[in-house]
Amino acid sequence: MANKEDARSRPTVVLTLGRLPPALDIARSFAMRGWRVVVAEPFGMHLCRTSRAVDRSVRVTSPQVSPERYLDDIVDIVAAERATLVIPVSEETPRIAELCDRLPDSVRLFAGSAHTVRSLHDKYRFAELAAAAGLPVAESLLPGAMPGHAPFDLVIKPRWSCSGRGLRFVEHGAAIHAGPNDVIQRRVRGSEFSGFCVSIDGTMHAPVVYRAAVTSGSVAVCFERVDDQSGITDWMGAFALSLRYTGFLAFDFIVDAEGTPWVLECNPRATSGIHFLQTGAIARLVCRDIDEYRVYRDRALLAESWSCFTACLARIARPREFRRALSCFIRAGDVTWSARDPLVFPLMPFTTLRIIRDAAVSGSTFAEVAVRDVEWREPAANTEALEPEA
Repeated sequence: MANKEDARSRPTVVLTLGRLPPALDIARSFAMRGWRVVVAEPFGMHLCRTSRAVDRSVRVTSPQVSPERYLDDIVDIVAAERATLVIPVSEETPRIAELCDRLPDSVRLFAGSAHTVRSLHDKYRFAELAAAAGLPVAESLLPGAMPGHAPFDLVIKPRWSCSGRGLRFVEHGAAIHAGPNDVIQRRVRGSEFSGFCVSIDGTMHAPVVYRAAVTSGSVAVCFERVDDQSGITDWMGAFALSLRYTGFLAFDFIVDAEGTPWVLECNPRATSGIHFLQTGAIARLVCRDIDEYRVYRDRALLAESWSCFTACLARIARPREFRRALSCFIRAGDVTWSARDPLVFPLMPFTTLRIIRDAAVSGSTFAEVAVRDVEWREPAANTEALEPEA
């Protein structure tokens, strides 16, 4: 009993997903800082469950089954574990943001309000916010504002989606077929980049700009940090400040021939960019113990090795692509391997077996299936002007 009480005397953080590599980085970071890490996860078996960094994993109701019970379960875990911090990890963030008004004052939620997070998740609403802040954004329209044929090259995608699902391109002059929950964007030509940062009260910390080195479908499984895109870094800092946001922020960009970064969409969550941060830095930043010294890992090329290896095999009939992907795979550091936490990497084929199986049965990508039961797809009910975070 004494050992249990000693454990409970340590500060406790609840992560609201454990199946994805960014959750593992966050868990390890807080464990290094001396926190208890509790993972609330609808899956019984998941990536973080085999990690030494996790003190306890609690299975919760899937929001696909009951969104209300899902949130109730997390509130109950926070109370039972005496947690003082809740960190949403991935596509569950728009749901978890609803807890802002349900948690005690002693518990901090590392995310914006539900309205703010859902506005960022909404590709059309986000474009409005970026434009209002005076930042370059791909022109975005709703289907009713567009003629029947494309006046220029377009991209059509669902307003509320992830993993590149439903993305399609329409050439100039072609007929436009868009549903009521789609957004239509002017297609910007150039180089694709992603950005990630930790925002604290609107101040950007640890900005990362990176690009895909190897993809599986539309999702990067090997990624490379780039340090010559200050325009993207400046864009992220200005946007975070415009909302005075607190939480993880990630963005997709196209940089045109003139070097202008045009933002395409926002992901108010942790993404692969978090892997480029030193493990210990993540908890320091979230806890506002700001120290920008040695924030980044030394390696600039990282991979989700199991997924990257599979992506390499998928290219074996295309020798040039195969050789390039294999070269990246060999040179990249793995995002999950740690000598201090050795079971996670070799057990990944087993901890992700459910996702692999469901992807094979449904014909969907691993990335789609991995968040299908937790992602928030519903249209935002509140579309009035967004005020900055207090």
